[in-house]
Amino acid sequence: MTGNTNKPGRVSVIMPFLNPRESFLSEAIESVRRQTYANWELVLVDDGSQPEIGQFAESIAEASLGRIVYLEHPDHRNLGISASRNLGLSAATGEFVAFLDSDDVWDDEQLEEQLQILTEHPDTIMLYGNTVYWRSWSGGAEATGEDFQFGLGVDTPCLFQAPDLLQSMLEGRAISPCMTSIIVRRKVFFEGCMFEAAFPKHYEDQVFIAKVLARYPAYVVDRCWGKYRQHANATTADGDDTAIARSWRIKYLEWLSGHLTEIGLRGTPVWRALRREIWLTRHRVAGRAVRRFRGLYRFLVNRVGSF
Repeated sequence: MTGNTNKPGRVSVIMPFLNPRESFLSEAIESVRRQTYANWELVLVDDGSQPEIGQFAESIAEASLGRIVYLEHPDHRNLGISASRNLGLSAATGEFVAFLDSDDVWDDEQLEEQLQILTEHPDTIMLYGNTVYWRSWSGGAEATGEDFQFGLGVDTPCLFQAPDLLQSMLEGRAISPCMTSIIVRRKVFFEGCMFEAAFPKHYEDQVFIAKVLARYPAYVVDRCWGKYRQHANATTADGDDTAIARSWRIKYLEWLSGHLTEIGLRGTPVWRALRREIWLTRHRVAGRAVRRFRGLYRFLVNRVGSF
């Protein structure tokens, strides 16, 4: 990224894609076009898709009169979602940046409501809410019951100072948000919070979120703004309990250990929470037992507090 050319109030929406269904990509783009907040630009980043998909996206950009930009890597290579988001950021011009995957959709009021909150809380660097895990996309109204949301695990609405929210996530009290719900001030990318190419598919979102939460305040609201489509080809379809998923989590946690050291947080409470989480992840059986105990403890505390 060369120079800060932020345009006040504009939101740059970064959408990487790799061979999505045309219908999914169309729905995602249309959900940006329907936003009640009009000051946005959409950056489509082709991560090496089949020619017909790339041509489809490029034709949408060409017909948009400059509101939608189409980008691809040199030689049309597939470099992964982190490199693709970084490429999108290199072309972004907005004061704010939001992220939408090519198979997900936003509510029409997402950007308008987010910009209102950011205006009311100028110290906020990152804002996020909740997301619907969307299983009913392929069926009728009878399938709606399959959709679900996770609890955010923190009191809302609330402004959290760094690195408190990251510590809560490492301790299992707060969940990490979907990228679909996140909006950030673009200045963080000029201050080192880029995506890491070493995480091309798994934990790329966690790395970015950890970079921001380790250094900047974040505002959390219990407002659901979008839908995260669940299907067999989704990046997270393998689940969290596979050997591959565990290996990527350990890689992420070890990366975070180095990052916290680099920014001067070694020996702090968030550092100690991270070291505990690394131990629990490496020792699978003991880790499961401890996490179950934590869940039971939180349940009992909440029950007692409700009487």
